[in-house]
Amino acid sequence: MKLSLVCQPGQDHFLGPLVGELEKFDGIEPRVFLVRTGGDMMDAFKWGDAVFVEWCSDPAVDASRMQPAFGKPLVIRLHSYEAFAPWRATGSASGRRPRARSGSSSARSWPRS
Repeated sequence: MKLSLVCQPGQDHFLGPLVGELEKFDGIEPRVFLVRTGGDMMDAFKWGDAVFVEWCSDPAVDASRMQPAFGKPLVIRLHSYEAFAPWRATGSASGRRPRARSGSSSARSWPRS
């Protein structure tokens, strides 16, 4: 499985250890995409079988809007900093935060073969 790992330039400090761990799994080919534009995000979706976005920031919003067109699995990692920081408007009619599961058994066993 080709896994696109997406983040903004300068925000990739957590990805190094993650890439190192993912490379230990047979059949997983991680590749980091430093996105600056929607075109960069599109490249990540085209290349990967699944997309993982580091940080719940603008690239995460862009990826969630593109995902339906590509139909590929999308994972957005929400760090504790973001979980407890004030959220800016996302265009949601309700203005509520999206639901997220932390540490669920299905998340710990991902990816599955």
